[in-house]
Amino acid sequence: KDIYIYMLRLPFFSKKTRFSTDELPDLPGEHKNETMIQAWGQKYKAIRHCKIIRSRLRREDDIEQMDFVIKVLKESHHFAADQSMNSEFAKRGTTEDVQSYIMKNMMGTVPTLIIEESSGNLLVPTEKTAHQREQKSKRMQDISKSIKSTKNADDLKTIIFNHVISKIGGAGSSRPVSQIQQVAVKLGQMPSITDEAQLNAQLEKIDSWLDFDIFEVAKLSSNRPLIVVVTHILKKYDLLNKCNIEETCLLTFLTAVEDKYPNTNPYHCSTHAADVVQTMNALLVKSNLISRLSPTELLACFIGAAIHDIDHPALSNNFLIQIRSPLATTYNDSSVLENHHLATFFRVLRLPGCNIFENLSEKDRREVRKNIIDMVMATDIVLHVQLLDDFSSLTETTTPDIAALSASGKKLLLKIAMHISDISNPAKSFPICSEWASRVMEEFYFQGDLEDCLGMPVSRECDRAKAAKEHVQVGFIDYVVRPLLDVWIKWFPEMMFVHQQMESNFLKWKE
Repeated sequence: KDIYIYMLRLPFFSKKTRFSTDELPDLPGEHKNETMIQAWGQKYKAIRHCKIIRSRLRREDDIEQMDFVIKVLKESHHFAADQSMNSEFAKRGTTEDVQSYIMKNMMGTVPTLIIEESSGNLLVPTEKTAHQREQKSKRMQDISKSIKSTKNADDLKTIIFNHVISKIGGAGSSRPVSQIQQVAVKLGQMPSITDEAQLNAQLEKIDSWLDFDIFEVAKLSSNRPLIVVVTHILKKYDLLNKCNIEETCLLTFLTAVEDKYPNTNPYHCSTHAADVVQTMNALLVKSNLISRLSPTELLACFIGAAIHDIDHPALSNNFLIQIRSPLATTYNDSSVLENHHLATFFRVLRLPGCNIFENLSEKDRREVRKNIIDMVMATDIVLHVQLLDDFSSLTETTTPDIAALSASGKKLLLKIAMHISDISNPAKSFPICSEWASRVMEEFYFQGDLEDCLGMPVSRECDRAKAAKEHVQVGFIDYVVRPLLDVWIKWFPEMMFVHQQMESNFLKWKE
């Protein structure tokens, strides 16, 4: 109950909850009435295991920290939203360790604290340098000043909300640039490989639509499939030499990008990004487009695919808009995540040692940048109907011959290629298709749980009680994938086998 009350005081949770804290029952003693528990028990469970919090915790010690926060809150060491932090601490007689934990770890500063299981004592690691101590002290003072200067509960809730989200991450939040820098510079190398022979066997099938197994690559590459797949493909087409990219710079860049994919996301993780890169390659190969594209166009295709979902919160654009997320505000409710993915990508490019485009001519750099922007924006599912209409119109007015395409027609073709690669799972071999379907449903159900917890209408495909994986896949193929592939094979009839695989999967889902 305590953690639920605490979460109610954050604007994200308090806007559309179904009842206020005044309506919550008191539950003293060990013998609690089951009927009373039902009034808040599911809410408590939703918060206790809330993936919007836990899925942003990137390290094991973060998980331990969150468990300790729950322990602190359950013991009533939580603050009232309408009182200053210090007076609340004093009134409750909160220990210095708990004060330190809440002020530092819940309010946005860095030190790692864990609770010792055997004794229950709080363990605080020694600070490494005087500079670090000084920085953390300054952050503490700034936060304290912000809290003390607030004049009403709403202002205090906003400050707390911002600091908590900056610590544990939320929809649209991202790790500080300084942290990305440290990771990128430190890890600018190929990941450790558990079985090189097996990995090479998979990479030999990099051009295959049906035989390549991205999950096996992820397992063999220590969960770093994006680095492995992108590096292999760029080398395959000699793009490092043709685009004058240093291998160390490429690895540093890819490490920073892969680190920005939350691999706690079941679907929108770096494995999905690597899958889209490989699918883009297979699509271009099987459609005989590889030789028709320039090196910079190929580079834009593969890098665009690699970054198209970077820093994804595992929530939809519509959800972020409905909760008035800061991201939705920033991008005026228009292609919120797609804009965020691109902005995050361009920020990574500016990190030391990460600018893979620095040796391109200004003309080529602008072309690559524009193509990546166009292709990533085309992954917004809201734009699907418009893209399909444009592609159909192109097919009706132009002979399906890429050599005869205008510059704008070619750019549309690249956007369609990215869109197909992004939604290609229903047309893959059924074991791969089924695995991705299960993963995306896990994210859908997670959003549905949040919507229910917040008192929002639950999105149709996110409702655990009504949305079955099979029905969602049938509808997705019917209304999205099949119409797009129908037009693509008019241009590239050699891709008919992909259409046939999709139809085979469709029948299995219907069964």
